[in-house]
Amino acid sequence: MRIFRQHFVLTGFLILCASPVFAQSAQDNFWTGQAQCQLTAQIPSYAYQEIQTWAITGPPRIQGTLGIYPTAWSVTGQGQRQDVQGRQTTTMRWSTNVPPMDAPLAIFINSANQLIIKSYHAQLRVNGAVTGSRQVILSGSAQNPTAVAFVEFEYQFPAIEYVATSTNVTGTSSTSLNGGIGPMQPPGIPGTAVCQWQFVKGVASPTQQAPVANESLVKPTQIVSSGLTNSAAANAAAQNGTANSTTISNTTTAATLTPGNAQLLSSPVESKTLASLATLPAPTAFVAKHLGNGTVQFTWEPVPGAAKYRLEGTGIASAGLYVPAIPTNTNPNYVPPPPPVVQNVPPGMGAWKIAAVNTFDRWDVKNEATASAIVRYPPAHSPPWLSKSNGAGNPALTLTHYLSLCSQCLPGANFKDVMLNLGLRIDTIAIFPDAGPGCGTQPWCDADGTPWVDEQAARYTNVTEFENSTRVTGCWTVGTPNGRIICYTKTSDHGLQVIVKQTDYSWFLSFTGDPNAEVFDWVSYNSWQIDHTPPGQRFNSGYKLTNIVTLDSEGTKFPPHTCLACHGGQFTASGVTGSTLLPLDPGLIKPTTFTIAGFDYYYDPNNVHKVNQAVISISPSAAVARYLTGLYGIDPRVASGTGDPAYVPQSWTDEPGVYKSLVKPHCVMCHLATPSNLDFTIRGNFYQNKDLVYTTVCSSHSMPHAEAPYVALWSKDTGTVFQPGYIAAVLGYQSCP
Repeated sequence: MRIFRQHFVLTGFLILCASPVFAQSAQDNFWTGQAQCQLTAQIPSYAYQEIQTWAITGPPRIQGTLGIYPTAWSVTGQGQRQDVQGRQTTTMRWSTNVPPMDAPLAIFINSANQLIIKSYHAQLRVNGAVTGSRQVILSGSAQNPTAVAFVEFEYQFPAIEYVATSTNVTGTSSTSLNGGIGPMQPPGIPGTAVCQWQFVKGVASPTQQAPVANESLVKPTQIVSSGLTNSAAANAAAQNGTANSTTISNTTTAATLTPGNAQLLSSPVESKTLASLATLPAPTAFVAKHLGNGTVQFTWEPVPGAAKYRLEGTGIASAGLYVPAIPTNTNPNYVPPPPPVVQNVPPGMGAWKIAAVNTFDRWDVKNEATASAIVRYPPAHSPPWLSKSNGAGNPALTLTHYLSLCSQCLPGANFKDVMLNLGLRIDTIAIFPDAGPGCGTQPWCDADGTPWVDEQAARYTNVTEFENSTRVTGCWTVGTPNGRIICYTKTSDHGLQVIVKQTDYSWFLSFTGDPNAEVFDWVSYNSWQIDHTPPGQRFNSGYKLTNIVTLDSEGTKFPPHTCLACHGGQFTASGVTGSTLLPLDPGLIKPTTFTIAGFDYYYDPNNVHKVNQAVISISPSAAVARYLTGLYGIDPRVASGTGDPAYVPQSWTDEPGVYKSLVKPHCVMCHLATPSNLDFTIRGNFYQNKDLVYTTVCSSHSMPHAEAPYVALWSKDTGTVFQPGYIAAVLGYQSCP
């Protein structure tokens, strides 16, 4: 949330319009007028100015000795900010627009016989009133701009005290401001608020109408008359060859004249009839995509003038499925609805048609686009997901595992407390990472109170083990030498997972909390309180330690057993032995932008590199160490690159297609933690175990052992190539039943 803003400013001075904004007669004894405040803050890298106005709009209601006047508050403004950090330049530009809102004023005589004009309402705020864009240029390359939006807060109405007998109150004030004025304002920038007001009592004024928020709602519909007024003129135009460039406009959509239909256009009614008979062209780029488990998604390009679209085909009732057209929306914060899907589509080849429907519910079967897709369902997976080798576990074993790490590691413990108990120096990370003038010890560089964000963490979408799960992964080193590595992964759909690795032992912890919250957050956005809070106490966390984890559709399972199915190792009462951290391969993750408190955090391959440096630094498996060295072309602890997303291990260079389409997306990551003879980054291991691979994939249906890659292998639309059949063919078998 944004702190209460004691400010408003703008360079230059305001000339206030003192004319009243409602009609009244000379005998009326009411007040009219307005106040305006101009707020300004500016340095070379930041500039913002806005005008806030309070204008009386009508006669008061009397409440005791108070006159409560209806008043309209409005705001206009604009600003920009530019940050340069190394090779990255970030520029933000925005404008502020708050249409008139109800903000009553009280005018009365106090006990000291003073005339008082003051606000008579709580501070107003408008979400999304500040809108703009953010442009990042990284190493000279411009990234796609993104929309930003912020909250606008009402400034405190200026304190007005005057002689009680006055009927004309005018004045000005100028105030220096140290707090934030505009969005994304760095701290320490001085600002000014220049206010001016004029209120008049009992003076007649010309009638003025209050502004209308949306004039199109009150204006009468305008009918544009045609240049051709009758059918004869229309026919003449047709004969002269000019009909195709002439349009008729009325309350319906304009229709193009042609010789074949000109005689229908002698009146607006006939024109409307023609429009109702006209049909729209077929949508283009119509695609049906099987997402898995019988769910088919449809996409197409919109057709101008379409009111909705009609889908028909496999899995859709004979009456058809109608999808409303998405209206044009220029709001930068608007999120369009997802593409439509049809579920429970029967297996086999599916075929569909789509037509654009006009505003009169008409479409033409001759103007339909077609699409097809193969729908497949995966066979039942034989053992529970992620239960191989160590079993499913239970709450008692989870508690034993947690207590072998620390005596405070009990379910319900706060993430922050656990991290402190493990030796994490929170005071070393309690410095806002956006270092800049005046930002070093403050939790924000603007007035909004930005949450703490781990800018060293990798932000991405996982597309293999946990398909389309947005994730944030970061690692901290605790103590040297022989210290421990703490790596966390926060996901959008299964909580916060932590791996603690120390030489030969590992611990796997699961936390639950709001998936939209950061792992740490500031205890306060009040600068005074932050300055008086020791750095190690400046964070809190909304995540709590839990003895369960949900990673698939089977529901709750138990750490560490569920985790060991992919990280390897054996459960012992003193911790897990023989497990390994797993790398992030840029070729198996999707770059993702996270918007946090209105600020975008882009995918950064350097942060992926930092995670991989932690992975290789503490007892990785031989396969992991070899994989990371190949990924970066050198030990990642000394590499300066960001990894090769198209990396193919040396032994697979003769069959890169098999590796990229089968082994890499479905097998390679978990097999980095298996016994060395099952390390499938080595091509010989894959083929030497071909009978085992065939049996587990095609007969026992136990591999892949995580749900997402298993479902993807068996059910995703891969065109004419059926992945299990491809595996069978590669391994020398006839089919994969």
